[in-house]
Amino acid sequence: MYCQFFIIYVCATAFTSDNVNILLIDYFGILLLSLLLSYPFSKMTTNLIFLVLYFTFPGVYLGDNRVSVTLVPKWKNTPLLSEASEYVARESNSAFWRFLDFILEDLDFMKTNLMTSGEDHLLMSNNRLLEKRVKELAIQAINVSNLKSGSLEIHNQLYTLSVSSRMFSPTVEMSHQLALTDASYLLNCSRESVVYELASRTSGVAWVLLGIEAVFSIDKLKESIKNFGNPISQPTLFPLEKVYMSPKDTSNNIPTVILYGDLSHYKFYSWYKTLKSLSDDGLCNFAFRHYFQDRNLSETNLNGYGVELALKSTEYKAMDDTKSEESDNVAAKETDKIFDIPIVAGFNFTQLQNNYPELTKELNEFHSHLLSTDDELRPLKAWQFRDLSLQACQVVMDAFLSNTKQEGFIGSYISSGLWKLRDISQNLPARASRLVNINVNPSLRTESSRNQYILSRTLGIQPRQSLLLLNGILLSPSVDIFALLDVIRHESKTMSQLHHLGIPGPNISQLVVDYGSSSDSSAENTNDVNIPGSRHSLSNKFVLDLSNAPISYINNLESDPAYAYWPTSLHTLFSFDFSGGIRRLRKNLYNVILIIDPASSEGREMLKLTESFLLHMTAIRFGILWEVNPKVNSTGLILTRIYSYISSTITKSRESPFPVNIDGLGSPGSMAALSFLTEIYANADKETNQLSLDLIQRKFEKFFPSADSEDIFAPAPGSSDYDNEVSSHNEFLIRSGLRSIKKFPLILFNGIILDNEGIRKLGGFEDAVVTLCMEELMRIQSAVFQGQMSDSNSIFDLYQKTTTIVPRFNMRLLYNKKKDNSIHGSVTSSKYINLDGYSIQKNTSNENVSNPQSLKSFVNQMRYFQKGDLEASIRPVTMWVVVGDLDLLVDSSLSDEDRFSLQMDLKLALNALTFLRSGHSTKGIRISFIYNPSKLTEVKSASWLTRALYLVGYPVNTSSSNEITRRKYADQMPARNLLYAW
Repeated sequence: MYCQFFIIYVCATAFTSDNVNILLIDYFGILLLSLLLSYPFSKMTTNLIFLVLYFTFPGVYLGDNRVSVTLVPKWKNTPLLSEASEYVARESNSAFWRFLDFILEDLDFMKTNLMTSGEDHLLMSNNRLLEKRVKELAIQAINVSNLKSGSLEIHNQLYTLSVSSRMFSPTVEMSHQLALTDASYLLNCSRESVVYELASRTSGVAWVLLGIEAVFSIDKLKESIKNFGNPISQPTLFPLEKVYMSPKDTSNNIPTVILYGDLSHYKFYSWYKTLKSLSDDGLCNFAFRHYFQDRNLSETNLNGYGVELALKSTEYKAMDDTKSEESDNVAAKETDKIFDIPIVAGFNFTQLQNNYPELTKELNEFHSHLLSTDDELRPLKAWQFRDLSLQACQVVMDAFLSNTKQEGFIGSYISSGLWKLRDISQNLPARASRLVNINVNPSLRTESSRNQYILSRTLGIQPRQSLLLLNGILLSPSVDIFALLDVIRHESKTMSQLHHLGIPGPNISQLVVDYGSSSDSSAENTNDVNIPGSRHSLSNKFVLDLSNAPISYINNLESDPAYAYWPTSLHTLFSFDFSGGIRRLRKNLYNVILIIDPASSEGREMLKLTESFLLHMTAIRFGILWEVNPKVNSTGLILTRIYSYISSTITKSRESPFPVNIDGLGSPGSMAALSFLTEIYANADKETNQLSLDLIQRKFEKFFPSADSEDIFAPAPGSSDYDNEVSSHNEFLIRSGLRSIKKFPLILFNGIILDNEGIRKLGGFEDAVVTLCMEELMRIQSAVFQGQMSDSNSIFDLYQKTTTIVPRFNMRLLYNKKKDNSIHGSVTSSKYINLDGYSIQKNTSNENVSNPQSLKSFVNQMRYFQKGDLEASIRPVTMWVVVGDLDLLVDSSLSDEDRFSLQMDLKLALNALTFLRSGHSTKGIRISFIYNPSKLTEVKSASWLTRALYLVGYPVNTSSSNEITRRKYADQMPARNLLYAW
């Protein structure tokens, strides 16, 4: 009978992966129970064994009921050492080779002290000592610039997070697949058999791809490279390849080979050492890719993927308990009389309270204790939902304030607050019965209310909505861990550089959040969607400051009556707009400034289209800066005088001879002046398309008979009362640097400079304006959503926060040179030098000191001229003036051409010091001179002028103490007099 019951139980139970262990325990429990009941034990013995079964088996499968999900890719496990090397390589190419050198130096120590006997691979097994040692070497390879403790801590945490999430496992596997592809092509075999072919030809540790040949023996490596006769046949290298460049490769005529190998095998480093020696001798360059012959066949578990359990019905049961909603104390008193949950962990508290009424207090405490430690899903009453979210926040905050940590991956420790946050968010139904008994601190309630108010006002975030921001960067709440890690790595690099410059931590956070961080690639990206038209603009990401520009605006969307019925809130930008055009909003979001000569053909076309935009009620504000020389008599000067006269004379729309059907559109005088110009253009000579002064004067006298035309046409250039406007425009063009462009006409879109070529590439003036407005719309929407812009801000306030505003456009520094699509044209040299030593290419000299270290040493020994008697901790602007052989100016045998060049260098140095002493410079500027002779001389007296100029100042040294050391810097006057005397 008992056996029949067991078989029926098994057949009625589904064999799934979740309950197979429970079923196994049930099997032994029932089988043992059958034996007990069939064996003639005494009654006491049977009861004893029955109790043992009761307290043993249920406890096994009632402990932890969490669901654990693992994502397993198709590829096999990749070594941790290879993934660690990819993390280091992402920092810099030179850091990767330093990492291999450190492992090579530390190899004997690891084999002797950290590896078990007979083990050939590093970190093939779970060896915590080796993991910790590899982590130390990786951080040491990155720490080439002696980073501060804060920066090292960031790298430490990022390394742990990247390696534990297996972020670089796909990269390592890709290199291995490339190795199999190249080998199958060279050996003329299939992908399935290439592994065995490689194993039969080599030791399985490493091999080298040389052109279309493969070298499997380390003894033949040098001979094969020397006999390689086609250095032009270079392999295809992909982005982020790890390439070791020979220091003697100055003409790019040596071959580049690819080293495939397994970093986790100690024999690989013999190949690496040999190939590096050959490269240092100038025989080759080489790249490294991962290849595994004897790889771990276990599966790779990818972290960072969550599993959402979509429950069709909630486990909570809302009950009508309105009598208990008046106060929490009333509910507590009712609990003393009757238990909401009478049975907890097998105890019937209702029955116990009836049997032992004198122990009511103790039973209540025991009941609360069991509820706080029990994970069983229990129904909650309606009033208990009211503060459930605040109670969860209170538990998390208490865990954070406790300053306790939990051990994590590879010796790392994680805050208990994060552990508690994960536990509550992933197991809320099971933890809810515990949370309802938590008392919420009043300060937390106040803080939560304040946060809701601020978020709703600034970001439009309402209660129960989520928002994820990282240094002010808006991220999707469903972002995967790998994309999040890329953002964190980029932000940490920016913050580390600021920290390395000596900027305090709170200031770094404020800088990064308010102004954003800029990666190394962003400076070279000419297709930045955040800057409208940057791919075709002259100024790239730089925006000209127009706050003091004497612009003659034609309309104003915020004050003109014609736009009065338009919405004013920026939040309307997120509503549906079926027109697909420029959104109608009563704010000056799009400001188009025309820098034109009204007599030129391009200027005429722009003014015609501008009038068309205005008459069609397009949400764009237009303004004009005349590009006309006020000292030269020209047709353009006459037209600007007429424009100034009309715009200043007509103050009401009914006074204009060119009535507009839209009341209150633009400034009446400016609209009438614009209409007069378009009327003149329409009556130009049909054949030559020229504007004659006779035509202009006749039309002017026709439409404005009461005006004195002699005041317009008779005065000499610069003497008319109507020349003031064009004179102020000309002064601004000179002051702002726009006059130096010499490629007119120009348009300024919110300060972004586009010349005629850029306008043409955007499809002409009309298409260019619409395209710029649509690109700007995306930027504004993002800024409003992230809280960087509100209704009280202007578009220029947004640019002040997120973009580089310049008061003057310098063609030499800010000019965005167009790049061609050729191989050589796609690579452009940077205009900026990073003084921290980051992103500097490997030194091609034969010195042992790396280029970042050389630059760092060079910067530390520089001497500067700067304002102020105290050394400032931060000098935002550093100017290096490179001068030639100034000492040769006293040489009588110097040619006239060389003497003129040196005199220009001397004048440049003199102008730099004069500028530093002028009122235009600030205390944030420092200037240094770099001696760049055509050839070095050992005669010290021959370079006395350069040395005298160099020794005028003191070297810059930063005090190690907290107090800033007072140092008297070089007075600029003696140095200036020294140069001026020449």
